[in-house]
Amino acid sequence: MFASSMQRKGMTLIGLLLANAIFTGFFFYIDSYSLSVWDYETHVGPATMVITGSEVIHHIEGIRALPTVTRASYLRVSTAQIVPYKTENTTASFHVDSISDGSHLPEALAPVPEELLNMTVRAVCLDEKFVDLFPTINNITAGHLPTGPAEIALSTWVANRFGVGPGDIIVYEHGTNSYYTQLDLVGVYAHEETDTRNPNYYTVADVIVPANLMTEEGREAYSFVDTDRGGFSPFYSDVAISSLSTIEESIRELDPQYSPEKHSFFYIDDILAKGILRYNAWIDSTKTTQLIKAQSFYLFGIIWLGISVRFNLKKRKTIDDWFSARGASSRQITTYRLGELVLLASISVLLSIPIGFLTSRFGFTMDYPQSSYVLQYSSHFFISLDSIVSLMLLGILGPVVMLATFLGVQKARTVAISGSSRLERISSALRLLRWDIVVVSVSLITLVGLWEIGNSIAGTPLLLILLYGAPLALILGCTSLLTKGIGALSRILSRVSNRPAMELGLRRTGRDTTSAGATVLIVTLALSLTWNVAVIDATIPHTNLGHARFAIGADVTLRLDEDTKSLYYSDLIQNISSKPQVEALTRVTVYGFSLSSELQDTVEFVVVDPLEYARVGFDSRGIPIEDSQLMNPLQELEKTTKGAVVTSDIASRLDLIIGDALRAFRQNGTFVETVTFNVVGMVDSVPDSMIGPNGYSPPVPNSDSVSVGKERIWITREYASDILNIEDASMDLICIRLKPNSDGQAFLNEVIESGAHEALNGYAAASSIVRETTQTEQLVIARSLSSFLLVFVIASIPLSYVLYSVDMLEEDTEQGALLRAMGVETSLVKQSMMIEMIGIFVHSLLLLTVFAPIQTNNSMNITIISSNMGLRAFPVAVIPAMPMIPLVILFALTIVCALSVGIVSSMSIVKEDLAMIVHNTWAENLQFRREQ
Repeated sequence: MFASSMQRKGMTLIGLLLANAIFTGFFFYIDSYSLSVWDYETHVGPATMVITGSEVIHHIEGIRALPTVTRASYLRVSTAQIVPYKTENTTASFHVDSISDGSHLPEALAPVPEELLNMTVRAVCLDEKFVDLFPTINNITAGHLPTGPAEIALSTWVANRFGVGPGDIIVYEHGTNSYYTQLDLVGVYAHEETDTRNPNYYTVADVIVPANLMTEEGREAYSFVDTDRGGFSPFYSDVAISSLSTIEESIRELDPQYSPEKHSFFYIDDILAKGILRYNAWIDSTKTTQLIKAQSFYLFGIIWLGISVRFNLKKRKTIDDWFSARGASSRQITTYRLGELVLLASISVLLSIPIGFLTSRFGFTMDYPQSSYVLQYSSHFFISLDSIVSLMLLGILGPVVMLATFLGVQKARTVAISGSSRLERISSALRLLRWDIVVVSVSLITLVGLWEIGNSIAGTPLLLILLYGAPLALILGCTSLLTKGIGALSRILSRVSNRPAMELGLRRTGRDTTSAGATVLIVTLALSLTWNVAVIDATIPHTNLGHARFAIGADVTLRLDEDTKSLYYSDLIQNISSKPQVEALTRVTVYGFSLSSELQDTVEFVVVDPLEYARVGFDSRGIPIEDSQLMNPLQELEKTTKGAVVTSDIASRLDLIIGDALRAFRQNGTFVETVTFNVVGMVDSVPDSMIGPNGYSPPVPNSDSVSVGKERIWITREYASDILNIEDASMDLICIRLKPNSDGQAFLNEVIESGAHEALNGYAAASSIVRETTQTEQLVIARSLSSFLLVFVIASIPLSYVLYSVDMLEEDTEQGALLRAMGVETSLVKQSMMIEMIGIFVHSLLLLTVFAPIQTNNSMNITIISSNMGLRAFPVAVIPAMPMIPLVILFALTIVCALSVGIVSSMSIVKEDLAMIVHNTWAENLQFRREQ
């Protein structure tokens, strides 16, 4: 009895621990990650509040006297205009010939260009009190602060803009009467707080001048207040906000005219409270978003809670019968059950904390550019109060709710069987209503409908939740149907086998459909989740790489500068060709032509050397053109000088077929010029040229219009060079294909460092685009979460087989002994046990073939809908990738687990013979009768 009790409690505890570790790992990771957000949002500099309003400076002493205020001071700000002049001892870049009016001043007083004349600046005068309290707001980097009546200091951005420094002359204009003063520039200062979350609060001073040069022109006042932040932490973020709000109210009460019903003349900008509120909003939003995305894992954990509670309830049946026979009431028995379950749940919550913590640490090493296992130890550790409460509710109340549900179902079934005819009719009606069929049908219809709706789901949280949840309802319904058919399916499989051990093992699989169904559900969901995560994690970068290559036309694309390309082009080509990473390169030129004589409907005519570009470009699936369907049209284009390959949208709009003439129009002086081409090919899309002065110009996210690679026509360079001028091109590019495993960004850096920037007006590398698009915060969090949560999912596969084996151990032992007593060989009994475990895997595999494709397709649609990468703008929204090695390993692991548990179970069930089992049963019944 003691061994059985320990077995029951141990297996229940393990199951609850697995479920709670999933929840704990999730909360630990999100909360720990949030500390970097907390640091960023609360890094507000030396002041927690900035107060505007000229009246507040009269109450600065009262503010300093407030509790928790550590320092407070103010700056008076006025506006003025400055004109800097270079002197002989400086290297300023302004010269006499830059003067717009053509006058000739001495070199010592040559003015700046006209566009920088009379620049309006904000001027302040610093007193010693402000410098002592807030020394880092204005920090001298060259020279010194003004000390005399004719001295001035400039901020670094003003000094850099004019190219002046200490020793130069500043003409300072201030006052309503345009009073000019010639000042000596004696210092340059930097705002050291520009690295804070809110740098604009500290850049109020463009110039520092003596007090006599401050006027009433544009007069403002900024009061900086710092408070004690010692007790502020993300764990008590609401307390921090409350404390700051109290200080704000105390400051407003210093205003003589302030009352709660009236407006105060003190405008308080609480920059620290704003940062904390942004942090709270971030963590709430991220938890909600990631909870929705990770709801499959949560369902997995909830299923484990249910299986653990069911196992405990089933294994307690014998001891509960003993309690009942000894006079215990049903309420007392329920109390015993509840007490044991709450105790085990509490222990599992406590044990899940270190497990969840350790596994969540691996999330910080998964997907960062500086990915390193050092981050596992150096990254922040934190768990919030909300998460602790959530873990307690999920870990303790969850099993209690599961117990109540199981007991309620049992009671309903008992009453229905032995109750009145009315209850019997209700029970019969419920049995007629096959909920599993309804769930499967509704979930499938819902999925298809949501897939058809498309991008509009992204703006509707309820529909997005349905999109995530519908596959989970589907697998529950499918598992229920499979469970009801396991017996029949097992008989069919056993007949097909025609082998005694296999037939016996498969029949044994179907003898307890409840236990087998739960195991099938766990194994199927584990395989499906792992499969899905592996496919999506491989698909996203694969898709991004294919899209990037298609969008820029190559691995690396350089956009030539229109003004300097003729000077540097030859040297640039020679420089690039000499790089060992280069496999092939070509020139691509884009012209804008109209397809109507009214000069409307402009499309891009792309000039290429067909076969040369085929060795460089990629199609819409990221396949090299020479291996894709675009190769044949390019070969036809190579043969036809006046040929054109048009995209299908143009062909459909103009009713073009191969062999038709295509006329294009453009303005040439005072008349419209016509150019004629012969259509030699039509394709769905051709590589694009999305390169601007700032590099890659991605398509608009969540756009339903397919635009990348459309409205484009390929023509040959041989024909274009006869009829077009290169100066008229709207874009001139060099497209480069790199050798495998080459780093595009490193190649670009080499090209730029060699002086190529003089000839370029933009550039992009596909590999860099992939890094940028896959390293967004939400994607990093989602990938990291799924990566370490899969540890629990994979660990559940052997555990589910062990739990099934333990659940059926008593029956297996009795049946094994009976079979051996009937003369069946021990080896056959052992084989049947192993086949039973393999049967579970076979049933899981059958369910997986239905569910996995739907789940993967749904995940692809979610990736398209919720992504901010503009996937729908491409002809092929998602380019699937199948990581076969991890998937093969996963299936091999599942089979090994099934065989291993089967072998261990088969060894245990042959230890006892039939006589011993009969003796034990007789002894237990005799003891029971004696105690009665």
